[in-house]
Amino acid sequence: MSNAGNLVITYEEAGEPRELAIADAPADVDEGTVLLYVLKQHGGESLELDFPPYSDELNKRRLRAQKLNLLNIDWAYR
Repeated sequence: MSNAGNLVITYEEAGEPRELAIADAPADVDEGTVLLYVLKQHGGESLELDFPPYSDELNKRRLRAQKLNLLNIDWAYR
């Protein structure tokens, strides 16, 4: 796995813009990984919710982020 440089994640927390920088991030991050970084930043990676049946891990992370009011998550390398 190679590193692509600095990963910058932008999102909103309760309507306020936030930015999270990850130095020497892997080159192949996907939405699930980005959500995990943001959830860990806010202590929500193990938030227990009533998930719909057959929810995969990505959907669980999306629902956790939504429950914590972490929205409009996007990422880019800089």
